[in-house]
Amino acid sequence: ARSLRRSKTGTIGVIISDITNPFFADLVRGIEGAIQAIDPSLNIILSNTDEDATKERLYIDVLMEKRVDGI
Repeated sequence: ARSLRRSKTGTIGVIISDITNPFFADLVRGIEGAIQAIDPSLNIILSNTDEDATKERLYIDVLMEKRVDGI
């Protein structure tokens, strides 16, 4: 209810193509560190698409339904 009233969820969505790739693992750690440095109360929802366009579209739809503050 609070997030509806404030129009903010305090959540950022991150979609990556392959979490097993060390580049993306490091990237996600960097994103997490940067977000926590800005505001420790922010949350991250991480989605891994396995380079599948259908999964990517699904995760975008889910994150938009959750009304994340950014993707």
